Amino acid sequence: VLKNFSESQQRTTVRKLLQEFQNLFSSSDSDVGRCNMTQHKINTGNHPSMKQYPRRLSLAKKEEAECLVKKMMDNGIIEESSGSSVSPIVLVKKKNGLTRFSVDYRKLNEITIKDSYLLPRIGETLDAFNGSQWFWTLDLKSRYWQVETAYATGQVIWQFKAMPFELCNAPATFERLIETELRGLTSEACLVYLDDIITVGRTSKKLLNNIRRVFQRLQKANLILSPKKCRFFRKEVSYLGHIISADGVKTDPEKTKAVLDWPRPETVHDLRSFHGICTYYRRFVRNFSAIAGPLHKLTDAKSNFNWAVECEKSFNSLKQALITSPVLTYPRTDKEFILDTDVCN
Repeated sequence: VLKNFSESQQRTTVRKLLQEFQNLFSSSDSDVGRCNMTQHKINTGNHPSMKQYPRRLSLAKKEEAECLVKKMMDNGIIEESSGSSVSPIVLVKKKNGLTRFSVDYRKLNEITIKDSYLLPRIGETLDAFNGSQWFWTLDLKSRYWQVETAYATGQVIWQFKAMPFELCNAPATFERLIETELRGLTSEACLVYLDDIITVGRTSKKLLNNIRRVFQRLQKANLILSPKKCRFFRKEVSYLGHIISADGVKTDPEKTKAVLDWPRPETVHDLRSFHGICTYYRRFVRNFSAIAGPLHKLTDAKSNFNWAVECEKSFNSLKQALITSPVLTYPRTDKEFILDTDVCN
């Protein structure tokens, strides 16, 4: 972490800061923290309790599920329950070969009254970096599991003592928590999007002052950071799929590589996935709507998936545009703005 610093005094200052807040960083996979500032509530209104039977698992998966359950119980994530609302579990294989323990809350989410708390607009978040020279990114450990909140495996019913990832209102609860705890610091000292926090400073001294204030707030809320995913004292960092620096914002090559390697879509589902990634970076592509028009039209196809010549052209043009996208500078509020408008019916 500290190899980026050339001045010994600066290295010493950062080392002391990290030592002072060492309990803010997770020491193991089981150390996920437990926030004491909020609880996640599942509001189903007047709807009666919903009970689903557990799905049958193969002997191998059943043994794997029991091991995962024991690990979560030992880590204080779950506990036995006598609740009347029960959802089945799902074991999902990840790309690294490990298994992710998940609960199918789709039925519960259908009857849950939705939380209207909005997540920040990523574009507006990125525009707020104007003037920043130094960056420090933080990642909260097992984000939702740090918030207090039944599912069934075999004949045993369990419930989370922490907020499951799959609940429909989990993002709103978490964003509200983080914005509340960092109120007064956002936009000035840091910016937040769920578990991704970036602290900024016009000078190295200002950055250290800002990160101390952020650390104090997180520590007060009993939130824990993942040291492996934090990036300290950088001139350039990856944040929300973008590369951030004093010069501006550009696309993250590691993310856009997926676009370059994307095979030609053969179904509407494949096309929507590709179109979704491209839309995320649309601000980097001049005349995006016109270029992506044929693909967007095809995503609405109800039956025939007809990959025409214009679709192939649009597909390749978007790929090329994203891998050669420019660096977008930050808005300069001290300069003159030119508003270019058009007329429509």
